[in-house]
Amino acid sequence: MTWLPEVCILLVCVYFSLLAHCFENVADVTKLTVSAGTNKTLQLPENSVSLTAYVIPAPETGETYTYEWQALEVPQNAETAKMDGKNTNTLHLSDLVVGLYVIKIKVTGNNKFGEAVINVTVLPPKRNNQPPQAIIVPSFQEVYLPNSAILEGSNSKDDDKIVSYKWEEVSGPLKQDDNLILTEQMLTLKDMVPGNYTFRLTVTDTDGATSSAQANVTVKKEKDYPPKADAGSDVVIHLPQTSLNLSGIKSSDDKGNLTYEWINFWR
Repeated sequence: MTWLPEVCILLVCVYFSLLAHCFENVADVTKLTVSAGTNKTLQLPENSVSLTAYVIPAPETGETYTYEWQALEVPQNAETAKMDGKNTNTLHLSDLVVGLYVIKIKVTGNNKFGEAVINVTVLPPKRNNQPPQAIIVPSFQEVYLPNSAILEGSNSKDDDKIVSYKWEEVSGPLKQDDNLILTEQMLTLKDMVPGNYTFRLTVTDTDGATSSAQANVTVKKEKDYPPKADAGSDVVIHLPQTSLNLSGIKSSDDKGNLTYEWINFWR
C-alpha cells in the first residue's frame, strides 16, 4: 500500500498537534501546597487523633477540592486504624495501637493536585514506677586477715531495671584506695586493717528512683594457734647403752615456722 505525500504530511501534523495538546494539558496542572501539620505523638491510653489538611492556594469561587486520606503504613501485626472522614479535609483516627502510622493526604482541584505525608506515633502507656530495693549479701560478715571481704549487690530488685550501683564506706578504718571499684554490683575489699566497717549500697533505676542498704564487716587479726610439740613416744634404754636420738620432726604449727629447744628434766 502506497501513501500519498499529502496524506503522510497530514498524519504527521495530526500527531504533533495531539502531542502538543497533551503537553499543554500537563503543563496546565497547578501544584497545590498541602500540609497535614506536624507529626503527632500520642501515649496510650489516648488512642485517637484528628488530622486536618491545609491547602495553598484556597479553592477559587465555585471550585471544590476533593480529599483522599490513605494509610501507607501501620504497626506490625496491627489492623488498619479506624478512619472517619477519609474524603474530607479532616480525618479522625481512632482505635490506635502502639507503633507508627504513616498517613498520606491527596488533594485534587480543577487541573490542580497536591499531596503530603504525616507520621502518627503511638507510645505505650506510662509505667507506674515502683522504687528499687537495695539488697546486700551478706548483711554481716566476720573475716580474719589476710582474707578479703566480698559484698554482693546483684540481688537488688526493681520492677524495670537497675542502671547504677554506688558503694560508700559509712564508717571504719579503711584508707582511701584508688583501685577500689565502687560502681559495680560486687564490692571486693582487700588489704584491710582490723576494725568494724559499715558500707552503704545505693541503687538507681531507669526512672531515677533510688534505694539504699547497709552491711557491716568485722575484720579481726589473723588467728595464731599455739604450736604442738611432739618428741615421739617414751623410750627406755638398758645399759651399757648410754645414748639415744630423739626427734621433734612431728611437731607442728599453723604458721609452719618453728624453733626447737631441748631441755633435760632429770628425775
